[in-house]
Amino acid sequence: MTQGNELHAQLMRAREYELRTVVPGRVQSAVDAVETGLREVNATFEVGIPDLIAGQAGDTTVQPDAPVMNLTSGGFFCLMPTSPDDEMLGLCADRSIGPWRQSRAVGSVDVINGKRSKKLSDIMLTPFAITAPTGAPEQWDGLVLGGPSGVALQVDSNGVVTITKRSATGGAPTPVATVALESGGSVTIDVVDGQSVNVGGALAVALTKWQALSTAMTAMLEAGAFAGTGAPGTTGKLAFEAAKEAWDIAIGLNPPATMKAKGE
Repeated sequence: MTQGNELHAQLMRAREYELRTVVPGRVQSAVDAVETGLREVNATFEVGIPDLIAGQAGDTTVQPDAPVMNLTSGGFFCLMPTSPDDEMLGLCADRSIGPWRQSRAVGSVDVINGKRSKKLSDIMLTPFAITAPTGAPEQWDGLVLGGPSGVALQVDSNGVVTITKRSATGGAPTPVATVALESGGSVTIDVVDGQSVNVGGALAVALTKWQALSTAMTAMLEAGAFAGTGAPGTTGKLAFEAAKEAWDIAIGLNPPATMKAKGE
């Protein structure tokens, strides 16, 4: 009786060992939505923890054509590419997913594989990893979105929102434009030299930068007033000549740049 119970227990353990639920691993290769034309991504998945009995030598279990899940709901979506070596988490369905993948029809029964349960062949991949990929910060406090170039959007716990555009020019990606929404309500836009900030479209009203124009006009008038102290009959001509020379210098050194904006 004891031997029968032990045999039954071993059979139960063997059966339980064959059931898979959540499995980490890495993507070996992927076929993206552009190639399939189905707005789907299928990946060949290398199972990180294969079907091995304790003490066995390491082995690699590969599952081809595993569907990659995306975050979608209510017509909204968050889509990301799938690349080799991506770390993912595989969910093994409790039944065969064949009919569901083909038709998405509720209540479909798999006649051929209907008895299959919690197998690696019915794995679905979710883009979750233990380690953040290259480009992500070592530590973070809040919501962080980005890619291989680095952080693109960051919302800190204090409410500050920062949007950053990076560009790689022969080296590490460097910020070329940053928009910061401060917790107090201020909005700051910074760009590197040679870049511009454009607000509005082609039909927007062009507004001259007042500070640059004010500096140039002040220099021009001061030069004209100084030249106006010359001999009688020449003061007007001297004043205009000096003013024009000062104006040309002023706008050459500090041009009154413009930006387009819509406003009152």
